[in-house]
Amino acid sequence: MSNPADRRKHWRKIPDSTDILVTHGPPYGVLDTAPGSTLHEGCPELFEAVRLIEPRLHVFGHIHGAYGVVHTADTIFRERCTHWGGGRFGTGFQLCSN
Repeated sequence: MSNPADRRKHWRKIPDSTDILVTHGPPYGVLDTAPGSTLHEGCPELFEAVRLIEPRLHVFGHIHGAYGVVHTADTIFRERCTHWGGGRFGTGFQLCSN
């Protein structure tokens, strides 16, 4: 989805009643820069959707070095850190407390 209109259409499918949102990548401006970089790699249209929906928790990944937690009045944003088992790519992840 390289087109902003397509991304908006996609993110509008998130139900308004969502309490926990899990996405592959981050919203724009939230834990979306790699260490040593100033380039924001998050999705502006996802940021708009999260701002409107106000889930209690938004968990995402993709920016591997940007792990952490950001709290706003409405949402906790969590860039998960990974714990892979079973070889190079493993089968899942766990949330970490760091």
